[in-house]
Amino acid sequence: MGWISALEWRFPGFSLAPTRVFWWFLVWVAVLGVSALNTGNNALYMLLATSLGAFVASGVLSRHTLGHMRGETVWPSEVWACAATRVQVVVHNTSRWLPAWGVVCRLQGLPGGVVLPPVPPGGKVGVSLLTRCPERGRLPRPELLLEVRLPLGFFVKSLRLPQSGELLVYPRLVAAALPRFSGLPQGKEERGDRRLQRGGEVELLREFRPGDDLRDVHWKQTARQGRVIVMERREQERSLRFLVLDPHVRDPEDPDTRRRFEDLVAEVASVARKLVHAGQAVGLVVGERVLPPAWGPEHLRRILTLLALVQPTHGAAGTVFAIRGQQAVYRLARDS
Repeated sequence: MGWISALEWRFPGFSLAPTRVFWWFLVWVAVLGVSALNTGNNALYMLLATSLGAFVASGVLSRHTLGHMRGETVWPSEVWACAATRVQVVVHNTSRWLPAWGVVCRLQGLPGGVVLPPVPPGGKVGVSLLTRCPERGRLPRPELLLEVRLPLGFFVKSLRLPQSGELLVYPRLVAAALPRFSGLPQGKEERGDRRLQRGGEVELLREFRPGDDLRDVHWKQTARQGRVIVMERREQERSLRFLVLDPHVRDPEDPDTRRRFEDLVAEVASVARKLVHAGQAVGLVVGERVLPPAWGPEHLRRILTLLALVQPTHGAAGTVFAIRGQQAVYRLARDS
């Protein structure tokens, strides 16, 4: 509507959407105006003036509220597709005189919302917003959407606050089946078919570093020294094992093929997470990309990042990096 566009021009940065209350208000004003016409009834004139004044006051107050709102979102370190995610929202009220109340927080394009408690003048509040991301991948952080319809609810006024940075969404988690392992890539046998594994004799004690396994923490030394001390062990050996995902499909644009491919990626991610959390070393091969077997949270993040960004590509089966034991490759069934 042209008049709504004109209002948005006078409310820069805001979006306006009339509510049912607004349409009833228009009917009320029209009936009241006709009733007061040529009657000389001062009470009706006062009631009409009060109604119109309340309309103006409501718009001014809600505009003032949104005009002084600032906010940012803090996402958890791990975000999984289709899983409930708690996002911390911090909202500031820069007004020196009036509190902000009745404000609803949402994330643009995502489900969920939360009503803010009253924000005092010059103060801030933090709330937890429960939402979910429908798909994996690297995405721009969703805009923070602030809505207010109080005090009289004639319009839903909304303010979009862009959020800087990107969001990495891991594949969704499913019930992990038994892992299908492949051996060492062909042409690599000269390096030997075994590698190191955690769990040998303790060689030294040192301070904790990011990526260390918490099971290696030496609790007595930690308590004695007042800092986290871990045991560095002489490593044992274990055969190299890979999870292999073939990204090649016949028709990457087919919706059913993409859905089945997402199921496959979710299975590989869930199996990898289960194995790494169990302390097992596991590698990942996706097309021509190879992550050597390792363990620990940093390695798991590398695996999940690769799986979060992989896309189906057109190609024939078997063009995946040559791996011994092709029956263990995760790929779409070619006859379906």
